[in-house]
Amino acid sequence: MSAEATSIADVLGILDALEGAGVSASIGGGWGVDALVGRQTRPHSDLDLCLADGQLEAALQALAGPGYRIKVDERPTRILVAGPGIGAIDLHPLRSMPDGTARLAAPDGSYFVFAAGSLDGHGTIGGRAVRCFTRERQLIAHSGYEPDEEDRWDLALLGGIEPSA
Repeated sequence: MSAEATSIADVLGILDALEGAGVSASIGGGWGVDALVGRQTRPHSDLDLCLADGQLEAALQALAGPGYRIKVDERPTRILVAGPGIGAIDLHPLRSMPDGTARLAAPDGSYFVFAAGSLDGHGTIGGRAVRCFTRERQLIAHSGYEPDEEDRWDLALLGGIEPSA
């Protein structure tokens, strides 16, 4: 896994590659928080994306062209890919359910449930409108564990409090 930071140009290039392959992804994690805020607030070592499980192979093929390769394969929970000069892309395949929710498999065999619409937030990265987790989904994703410094930063942003450096 690369320790290098993922830039705005990297994120937009990744989204372009996926969209070109007909893959619709929702941005989570730190970049998802920044999308909700409308600007990059800190460096990011990865990009977290949720996508329909049926689009996973198309996503991997689209990302292989620019040089992204699988580094960690923990299907059905996640696949981590990385390319030259970029941080990691963490792909999380979701299964859509008839009631509008989506499920992400957990490593222990259980699953996380995403409420209907919670992946359809509206944000901006580099002046471009992007699909991201809603604020409420981000708050859920940042719960259930002891937050580190980056998590506390993100939670402050989600709460509308400008964090101190």
